Amino acid sequence: MELIIVTTQLSESEFVKVSWHVLINRYIRNAWFIICVPVLFLCSIYEMVWGEDKASSILIFTVWILLFVLPFRMWWLKRSLHENYRTNFRAQEPRRFEFDEQGLVESGTSFRIETTWSRIRQIKRWRNYYLLYVEGGSVHALPNGAFVENNEQQFQQLLDRVKPGWRK
Repeated sequence: MELIIVTTQLSESEFVKVSWHVLINRYIRNAWFIICVPVLFLCSIYEMVWGEDKASSILIFTVWILLFVLPFRMWWLKRSLHENYRTNFRAQEPRRFEFDEQGLVESGTSFRIETTWSRIRQIKRWRNYYLLYVEGGSVHALPNGAFVENNEQQFQQLLDRVKPGWRK
């Protein structure tokens, strides 16, 4: 199998879009569950012990947090992603990805990262991107448009061999 080479550079809007997607999937979806379940449990306990008044005040407080505090926090996080791109020179560098049977090498002007396939936890197709989730929390984002000629087909065939079941 020959080396598959992909060169790309994410714009600020692409960087924010991908980072936001990863952030939402990793943390925010769980936050709703983590907040709602204990609150509903507490409301039911309060209602059984003290009556409806205490339970409804806790529920109102929780709804206030869900409707006002979390959206503000999400706006602030998205704003910080823009700032992160502007201040992180590595995020702005052109990137070169080299894929083979052993793994991938991501390199820019100031860095080189080698990752074996065993360290790739998950591979997802999201919109126009391939997202490669690495142990430790980092994510490699490859735009579909970065592939030339039949490189994308070769890349998918490589993934089928080294990470069977990645298309699920």
